[in-house]
Amino acid sequence: MGAIGETRLEPTQTRQVPSEASGRYRVVGPLSKGGMAELWLALQVGVQGFSRVVALKRVLASHQEDAAFLEMFLDEARLAARLDHPHIVRIYELGQDGDSYFLAMEYLPGEDLRQLHDVIAAGNLRVPAELAAHLVERAADALHFAHELTDENGAPLNLVHRDVSPSNVIVTYDGQVKVVDFGIAKARGNAFQTGANVMKGKLGYLAPEQFTGAPVDRRTDVFGLGILLWELLTNTRLFVRDSAAATMAAASVGEVPPLSGFREDVSPELEAIVQHALAHEPLQRFQTAGEMRDALEHYLRTDVLPPTARDVAEWVQSLGGTRRAELKLAIARGTNVANSYQELSRLRWDAAPAPVVSMGGRRRGRPVWQLVLFVLWGVGALALAALATMRSTREPPEPPVLASAQLVSEPPGAHVFVRGEPSGRVTPVTLNGLDPSAPLQFRLEKPGYTSVTGELALREGETAARTVTLVANQGLVRFTKLPRGAAVRVAGQVVLADQEVLLPLGRQVAEVVQGGRVVSTHGIVVVPGPQDLSLGGGTR
Repeated sequence: MGAIGETRLEPTQTRQVPSEASGRYRVVGPLSKGGMAELWLALQVGVQGFSRVVALKRVLASHQEDAAFLEMFLDEARLAARLDHPHIVRIYELGQDGDSYFLAMEYLPGEDLRQLHDVIAAGNLRVPAELAAHLVERAADALHFAHELTDENGAPLNLVHRDVSPSNVIVTYDGQVKVVDFGIAKARGNAFQTGANVMKGKLGYLAPEQFTGAPVDRRTDVFGLGILLWELLTNTRLFVRDSAAATMAAASVGEVPPLSGFREDVSPELEAIVQHALAHEPLQRFQTAGEMRDALEHYLRTDVLPPTARDVAEWVQSLGGTRRAELKLAIARGTNVANSYQELSRLRWDAAPAPVVSMGGRRRGRPVWQLVLFVLWGVGALALAALATMRSTREPPEPPVLASAQLVSEPPGAHVFVRGEPSGRVTPVTLNGLDPSAPLQFRLEKPGYTSVTGELALREGETAARTVTLVANQGLVRFTKLPRGAAVRVAGQVVLADQEVLLPLGRQVAEVVQGGRVVSTHGIVVVPGPQDLSLGGGTR
């Protein structure tokens, strides 16, 4: 996790280990250290064997007497309480240990874009265009959520991250994208306010207005997103130079070389998105991160096949390595945490990364996981053949008596997870070859319905059965009969004709957008389960 990581720490380094915050946290070791705070891996412990892996962010001892910085740290905690979004790191608690404050946050089993860029550059690799767009689209979705935050009375907080840079975007080994570190975010009501001429953020990732002391707003973060996308596509730093002075000069001018000078496979639509985000004048950029997100979504839905979480996971694993991925995921799951951490700390980044195969637009080669499966199948076939030749000389061992489980859901079609891992099956399903010594832990998930978890007792040689009734919490809506080239904007999402979208139940306002303008507005009622809605006609 690189939430504050300017320096990655080895566990053997001599440093003062933080106390365990009234016994609720057991520190495992250091993760990273920045200029003002440090990050530690820890276990949150509780009653009845409760345990959760967390990252503890603590103010450095040298800054614990700095009242201004402490206010900034507390501002981050106050904001974090409201930042509940799938693409923003989750904050669990603000705590105080003596005179020191700490944040307990989600441990992210992945790498930040800064580290990944270094590996890509060292291997002279290329990021597939659609994957780069996907990563930034997720970050834009997170920032738009943050920009739209309000206080308890509904007044906008006008939050701006101000440090949208590679070290603050994490890509995990299970394919997620997370924005981190709102420590220098600007919001109405912050106790700590920087002066008008004080720059915040990393020099190579500042918008032109941040150099002039002009007011910053959400469009400043849009510029940062544009830099991220440009750099992912070119494998080059846009404004970073050999010295701080040269970097400031390049960033303040804001000249952006066209992507076509670096690669030929970037579509005109994606090139236009990058140039729009990196416009020198804020009025000429996307006016919200949501607009940039929608533009990237449109590109991913029309020009290329959007990457899946598995695609992202395979990509980051090809850069970080299989073993690094296994260890970080094991830590996140709370599996053998101390030993996994110790082995992880000894891994180095000096091994050559595996080649990153282009996803090839709408047609991709066979995924890596399938190739591995075929290899394992071949190895298994050879092993079975060898065992067959041995049967004449020795008796096979008695096979264990296993159990089966039948899971049924109403309605059917729920994805089945076993012990937290996807099974690749949907209900109704019979799972065979189960170990009867422990109950089957399962979870059922279906779009538009609340997920259900449970346990099913197993017996040797028998089939246990469970029927689960799923409770709808959203509607699965498909819009039909739209004008050619039109899209629907509803509940903060933009969808095309015949595409399904999950929407909150009840009344919603749906706008038909064509050619950049709203051509009709409709009141709709979203009901549980799937439904088709025709939006022909005028305003209703």
